[in-house]
Amino acid sequence: MVTKYAVGFLLIGAILAAGVNSPAYGFGAAQQIKPAYVDRNQGFVYFIVLNKWEHTISNLFGWVYGHGNAPAAYLVNNPNQEGIKVSIGPHAPGTLALYRFQVPERYIFFPQFALLVMDKGLFHPRVIPNG
Repeated sequence: MVTKYAVGFLLIGAILAAGVNSPAYGFGAAQQIKPAYVDRNQGFVYFIVLNKWEHTISNLFGWVYGHGNAPAAYLVNNPNQEGIKVSIGPHAPGTLALYRFQVPERYIFFPQFALLVMDKGLFHPRVIPNG
């Protein structure tokens, strides 16, 4: 029988196997991003994200995992709730933007967090201007 700890161990292993520690997106692959700041009082985890797409990003959905010393990782946010863009202006190609994700109070005290973003979690404006 597979326990939740075994599943968590496999999951964190898959996340860490990506080996990406810088803010980036891959094409067709999930990428891991380390947090820039954890606001434990307000319940937010902040991530710096680099847009490597050809289009501006209008919405970003990601999975925030909390992990610590135990060999397990836990999904600590609602992946159906988009990240809140904190940076001013559009998230144009080749630019960095700061996003924050809300984490429930019971999970905010994990010592480490990671953001997992997949290509299907990125949305672009319906109308793309020329130039």
